[in-house]
Amino acid sequence: MKTFIPPLNALRAFDVVARTGTIAAAAEELSVSGSAISQQIRALEKWLGIALFERSGSRLRLTDRGAAYFESIAAAMALIAEATGKVVGDDTEGTLRVSILPSFSVLWLLPRLGEFADQHPEVTIDLIATTTLADFAKDDIDLAIRYGLGSYPGLIVEKLLPEAAVPVCHPRLLTDLDRRRDGGLRAADLQGLPVIDDAGGLKGVKRDLTAWMVDQGVACPKVRDTLFFSDSYLAVEAAKLGTGLLLGRLSLVRDLLEAGVLVAPVERWLVEPTSYYMVYSGLRPLRPRAQAFRAWLKRTAQAWMRDPRCRAVFDGASGAPHDHPAP
Repeated sequence: MKTFIPPLNALRAFDVVARTGTIAAAAEELSVSGSAISQQIRALEKWLGIALFERSGSRLRLTDRGAAYFESIAAAMALIAEATGKVVGDDTEGTLRVSILPSFSVLWLLPRLGEFADQHPEVTIDLIATTTLADFAKDDIDLAIRYGLGSYPGLIVEKLLPEAAVPVCHPRLLTDLDRRRDGGLRAADLQGLPVIDDAGGLKGVKRDLTAWMVDQGVACPKVRDTLFFSDSYLAVEAAKLGTGLLLGRLSLVRDLLEAGVLVAPVERWLVEPTSYYMVYSGLRPLRPRAQAFRAWLKRTAQAWMRDPRCRAVFDGASGAPHDHPAP
């Protein structure tokens, strides 16, 4: 005898598409491709023997029977979420714990975090600023944001932002340099300036000022490291004070460049092999507040990358193929 419970993955896809209104939004929320969502919807319609949506190009509208079905399914999904929350001792409210690099927290996330707080006033956010990798098996961490090559075995990994780098400094550091007649500087002109070494990147992987100069055609560049910092935030602070020239990462220095606090003497960006990633454990479902933060963070990162100023950096950068995060 045929059971009257359709495939649960198809039901979940239908619920999210009907709620969000688009295949793309549903795919983003469920972390799958749009084609996978479409296949699930077609499979459910075939199983039920009815049309759930009317299609007009890329737009979808619930049919009358689809709308009635969604009303019942949404209630059922809410009951499942409520029951699951009771079992794991959690609900939408409470504390969201995010392990995050100090530099990325202060220079990129915090200026944007107010938007999430306004949208979710019921959530208390606990940012654990650390360079130590979170142990999801032992630590009470919902999500982590890390900078690296994306290899985090045993965890679900989602790319947030690619990176590019360019030399930056306080404007007064350039006052003693001889300007070319056209008013610009060449990469070679930066040799001899005191240099801030940001040791917060991955050893053997991160770009440095020497690599940047070689990429700009400077043979055997003479770079004079004077200060080393184990934390990227401290390196940026030193650059703001005029201590030296820093190969600054886009996510950490773009706002400072636009404010004129830092300048890029030669604006030739070099794409980094590393990126920022959001990681979390797949051993248990994300709590509702973590799901909300994950969706918001992905939207915010995508909006950052769609900004013409960011796209111009990667479209004109060298050193690696263009690598925009998937929408």
